[in-house]
Amino acid sequence: MALLLAWDFFPARFPPKAHDTLSALPLALIALAWLGHRLTQRPTRAELGRAIVLAAAFLFWAANQFWPDFPRATLLNDLAVALFVIDVWLTMAAERQTARSAVAMKPRT
Repeated sequence: MALLLAWDFFPARFPPKAHDTLSALPLALIALAWLGHRLTQRPTRAELGRAIVLAAAFLFWAANQFWPDFPRATLLNDLAVALFVIDVWLTMAAERQTARSAVAMKPRT
């Protein structure tokens, strides 16, 4: 991240196209780190599915940053956005289900 921010202040000190790599690398690493982190927690299938969706979103975003001149770069970006939206929706649905389960298990007085 420090190198990416340094590029913002001193772009002439970096090789051409360095920004593409510097902006894509942290996004790809986040995808791998998140997936690895979730796998260490013995997730349910639903949790693993959500982790894969989020990791894929970060990877599509990274691809868009890495290949900004690719003819389908806009598609890569749109896929990332769609997967981020799906991830939020799935997370909200899971939290709603957890809340319902908690209410159902609460003893009545």
